[in-house]
Amino acid sequence: MRGLSRIGHGAILIFALAACTSDPATSRARIVALYYAAGVATYCSGLTEQAVAGLQRAVELERVASPLDETEMIAARNRGYVAADYEWSNRGLGGFRRWCLSEGAASIRWLEGLVDTPDAPLPPAIRPPATSYRPYEQTRAGNDG
Repeated sequence: MRGLSRIGHGAILIFALAACTSDPATSRARIVALYYAAGVATYCSGLTEQAVAGLQRAVELERVASPLDETEMIAARNRGYVAADYEWSNRGLGGFRRWCLSEGAASIRWLEGLVDTPDAPLPPAIRPPATSYRPYEQTRAGNDG
């Protein structure tokens, strides 16, 4: 029995170490996608308690496994929220309705599903756009708007 227990603990340790060596770009993209989906769900009035719980669980899992430091995590979070804001603003009067029925509903379902499966991949219906978002300090320092 003791040998099996050691093997089990060793497997868990190997898995945890493998998770901690994830690629920074992949981790950053995952954080951006999580907060983009949360922003979309918020704009579409669908950020349920279960969706918030799924977001929190997935972010915590990513925080433990990610090679990103706290500043990079915050920047990725901001990038996701700003991307959702850009998409919302880009819809025009009433154009958000179709967006909420497609990408909004997919975002809500995905976030709610993260409660049970926090490492679920991003569904194809959710497409965080690339943004040219730069933190306030960068734009202010260069005074280039």
